[in-house]
Amino acid sequence: MSKKIKMIAIPLLAVSISSIGVYSSLSNNDKVVDKVEASPINSEELAKQSIQDKMLNSVDYFQNAKGSFRYYIKKSNIDDTVTFNVNLNGKPGSYVKTINNQDQSSIETTFDGDNRLNVDNENKTYTVDPVLEADSNSPTPPKSAKERYLKGQDGFIISRDPANMGQASSVLNNQYIALGFLEDYNKWEINEDDELLGLPATVITGELPDMYKERFDGESFKIWVHKDTGIILNLEIYDDSKEIVNNIKLNDIKLNTNKIRSYSISDDAEEFKIEIPENYKEDKHEIPNK
Repeated sequence: MSKKIKMIAIPLLAVSISSIGVYSSLSNNDKVVDKVEASPINSEELAKQSIQDKMLNSVDYFQNAKGSFRYYIKKSNIDDTVTFNVNLNGKPGSYVKTINNQDQSSIETTFDGDNRLNVDNENKTYTVDPVLEADSNSPTPPKSAKERYLKGQDGFIISRDPANMGQASSVLNNQYIALGFLEDYNKWEINEDDELLGLPATVITGELPDMYKERFDGESFKIWVHKDTGIILNLEIYDDSKEIVNNIKLNDIKLNTNKIRSYSISDDAEEFKIEIPENYKEDKHEIPNK
C-alpha cells in the first residue's frame, strides 16, 4: 500500500501537541489559574495578551474563509497541501481536502451542519458520522487565554469548533498554538509588522516551550498572525541550525466573500452537502465485544 496522508484528528501541528496530553477537557471540578502574574500589567504585556486572545478566539472575527496552505512536519515526514472552504455564518459548514504532496493520495471531509463525511480516495472508502451539538449544560470556556490554563495540570481548555473544520483549524482556529506556544510571555516577543497575501500581519518570535522541543526537533518559532482575525498566515519552527523543520503557510485565502448572504442561499451550500462517491465502500466502525 502506498503511503497514506497522515491525517491528524486535531489539526495544526496538533499531530504532536495532542499526542502528549496538552489538551484537557473542562469538568465541573476543574479550576483555571492565571499563568500571567497578577502584578500590574504593562503595555507590552497587554499587547501580548491581545494577540493571544485574538488567536484563541479567531472564529469570532470572520464569517467564511476559502483558501489553501502547506502543512509540513519534517520529523513525521508529512508534506501536504490542504484546501478549505469554511462557513460560520448561519448554519456552519465546511469542506476540507488534504493531498499528500509525495504520492498525491487524498482525503476529503465535508460537514453539512449535522453530519461529517470522511472520504479516503486512496482506498475508496468513506464514513458518515453525526456531529453532536454541545450539551447546553456544559460550561462555556472563557474567552481570555490566561483563564484557559488548568490549575495543577499540564493542560488547557479548548472550545468547540462550530464548523467542524478539521485540518483547516491549523490556520483558522489554532487554539493549540495560541495556548501551547504562547503560555510564557517571557519566552516570546512581538516584532515588526509585516504583510502576507495582502493582509496585515503581526510577527511574533520566541523559544519553543521545553515540552515541544523534542516533539518537534525544534528550538524556536516565528508566527505571522493576521491582525484583524487572529488567523495564522504562516508558522515556522526552526531547529538549532535555523532550518525550518515545521511549516504551516497559507498559499491563498479569501475572507468574508458573501457577508450579506445567509447560509441557505450561499454559493457554497452545494459544496457542504453529504454526497457519497460512486463505487466507494463504507468503512464501518466495529464496536469491540465487552
